[in-house]
Order: sequence, then structure tokens, then C-alpha cells
Amino acid sequence: MKQLLKISLLAFVLGSLVESGPAEAADASVGSTSSAPLNALFSPNGGIGAKLADLIFNAQSSIAIAAYNIYLPDVSNSLAGARARGVKIRIIMDTDATGSRLTDIGMYRNNKIPVYLWTQGVMRDSFMIVDEKTLAVGSFEWTVNGDTSNVGSMIFTQNPEAVKAYLTQFNKLWGP
Repeated sequence: MKQLLKISLLAFVLGSLVESGPAEAADASVGSTSSAPLNALFSPNGGIGAKLADLIFNAQSSIAIAAYNIYLPDVSNSLAGARARGVKIRIIMDTDATGSRLTDIGMYRNNKIPVYLWTQGVMRDSFMIVDEKTLAVGSFEWTVNGDTSNVGSMIFTQNPEAVKAYLTQFNKLWGP
């Protein structure tokens, strides 16, 4: 049932997006059955990394991230700052990403940010939940190249059903 909800929500969100080119859709708001707006950003150079860093910077209580790898200095610095403010942070990353020199995992460990290394296949999820009320989800690759060179997208919403579904998924994936 929960899988069906996630598939239905994703189909609704993707079906609701208006067809347009990357320049026209840089910050497209779309409707939903909830009163919570949906904002879609597109890379390259669509501001996804900055939006993620801003959400993290303004987090009050918790951040949960599932991504193959994270190598975005503004995001990582915002995570370190949030941790210093007492925000509870949990990150799931693919174990293969730790072998890359282009990862910020060492910074997370130095700042006592818990990182669970995914070893059961490849971690292809790409989402973040902030304060259990804001969801960022999409195909965005959380790296400098993902932000400036690669094609990707991220949807931002406070839709309670979507947030709950992704938080449930995150908690299922979280190992420790």
C-alpha cells in the first residue's frame, strides 16, 4: 500500500509538471490536491545546490538525506553548521562513494554527523527531509558537477503525505 502511495504521488507530481524548456521551468510551481505548493528546480545551474543549502541552514530540528554521494561545499558547510546548532542529522550514502576523492564524508565524520553506508545494491535514492515537514526529491546528483554540468531535477514540497512516505522510507533504509 505504501509503495502504491509513493508511486501514485510520484506519478501525480511528474504528471502535474508543465512541459517547458529548462529556461522557462527554472522555478516552476505546480498544484497538488494538498494546499502545499510544489516547486521544481532543474540543473545545470538552476539553483538546486543553493536551495538545498538554504533549507539545511534554516533547519530547526532534523535533517535526513539519502543520496549516492554528497560533494557540494555549500551543502556540507550548512550541514556542519546545523550539527553545531544541535540539529539531528542522518545521512545514507552508497558505500562506493567513500572511495572517491570527491566526497564530503570525512567532513561529516569530523563533525560527528552519522552516516550510514548503503551496501545492499546501489543507493539511487536522492531525497532530503527537513524538520519532518519539507521534502526535496528528484534525480539531482548531489555533487558540484551535478549542480553545474549535469541534467537533473528536484521537487520541493511540504505535502504532508509525501513527507510522511519518504520519512517512512528513510527510516526503513537507515541501518544504525
